[in-house]
Amino acid sequence: MFYYCEYDLITNTRPEVEGIDVKGSWLVVGTSSGFCVCTAINVSILHDWLQKWSQGVRVCPIIDDNAARKIISGSTEHFQVPYDNIFDKPSEDVSLYVIKFKFHEQKKMVAFECFATMNEKQHREDAFGNKSLGRWHNLSEGTGFILFKTNSVEDLHMWGFKWGPISSCEIKAIVRDVGEMYD
Repeated sequence: MFYYCEYDLITNTRPEVEGIDVKGSWLVVGTSSGFCVCTAINVSILHDWLQKWSQGVRVCPIIDDNAARKIISGSTEHFQVPYDNIFDKPSEDVSLYVIKFKFHEQKKMVAFECFATMNEKQHREDAFGNKSLGRWHNLSEGTGFILFKTNSVEDLHMWGFKWGPISSCEIKAIVRDVGEMYD
C-alpha cells in the first residue's frame, strides 16, 4: 500500500526499516518540513519508523493516477502512467515543485470524471510544459498532489488556473531529500 507522509523535521538521520520502501522524499526548506511517498507492509510499522526521527506526522493512504482512473471509471481499459522517474534530479536550470490540490466539494464528482476520462495525449498536455514526476490521490477527501519539475513558474500557475474552477491549489518549491542539504 502507498502512503503519503508529511512531517516536521527533527533529525536528518532517517533509519532504514525492513518493510518500508521510500519511493521518494522531498523537503520544503523554508518551513523545515518535508514529505515522502512510500510503501509499507502495514501502517503500524510506518508510524513506528516515523516517530523515531520526526514529529507532527500526517500519514495518508494514497493511490496513483492508474489506480484512481480504475476506481473512478470502473475499468482497467486506460493508458498507464509510468512512475519510474519520481525521484529524478532536476538539471541546473530546472526546479522541483509540489502542487497540493483539493477539489471543491460540490465539484468533486465532476473533477473525478474530468480526470478519469483523460486520454494519454490530454494527460501529457495537462502538464502545460511542466514535467510531471507523479500524481497521487486521496479520493475520499478529494485531494492529492502532483510533483513537477520545470523552469517556468508561469506553467505551474497555468496548471492551477486550468483546474481552478473545480479545485484549489497550493504550490510549494521543494528539493530532493537525499542528504544534499546536510553535506
